[in-house]
Amino acid sequence: MCGIIGYIGNRTAVPILIEGLRRLEYRGYDSAGIAVLEGDTLKRVRVKGKIDELAARLAPAAL
Repeated sequence: MCGIIGYIGNRTAVPILIEGLRRLEYRGYDSAGIAVLEGDTLKRVRVKGKIDELAARLAPAAL
């Protein structure tokens, strides 16, 4: 089972996507990932575990 959230707009996407994933977390997912388009490059980060682990990995990466 998976949950997918997307965002198209002018605001910084990462915080919006993380919040959307947090709203789905109650479903018991055991992994999470995020992908954002930066220029013409797709950047992605995936982790096993909860959304907090993904958010912690994203903080230094600063997608």
